[in-house]
Amino acid sequence: MNRARGFTIVELLIVIVVIGILAAISIVAYNGVSSKARDSQRKSDVAALTKALELYYIDNGNYPPGSWAFSDATTWTSLLTALEPYASNLPKADPVNVRDGAAAQTSSVYSYFTNTTGSARVRGA
Repeated sequence: MNRARGFTIVELLIVIVVIGILAAISIVAYNGVSSKARDSQRKSDVAALTKALELYYIDNGNYPPGSWAFSDATTWTSLLTALEPYASNLPKADPVNVRDGAAAQTSSVYSYFTNTTGSARVRGA
C-alpha cells in the first residue's frame, strides 16, 4: 500500500476546536481583568474628585457652585476648572462609556451635585 503520511481531516478538526476553546477562554478572562481595571480606575477617580472638593471647601467655605455637573456635559469643564488648583489630574469621563449628547442622568458618567444648603455629592461612572 502506498499511503501518504499526514493528518486526517478529523484530527485537524479536533485541533481547530481545541484552539478555538482555548481562545474563547482567554478572551473571557481578559475581558474580566479589563473590567476590574476600569472599576478600580473609577473608584480612584471618585476619590480624587472627593479630595479636590474637600480641599476647595476648606479654602472657600463652600463647594463649587452649580446644581448638577455631568462628565459628558459642558458643566463638567467649569467644575474641573474650579478644582484645578486642588488636583492636577481630574477625570473627564470613563472612555468606555462616553456618550455624545445623550441625556446625562445614567450610571455611565461622573456626576457632581451641590444644593442650597451647601452640601455636595459625587457619583461615579
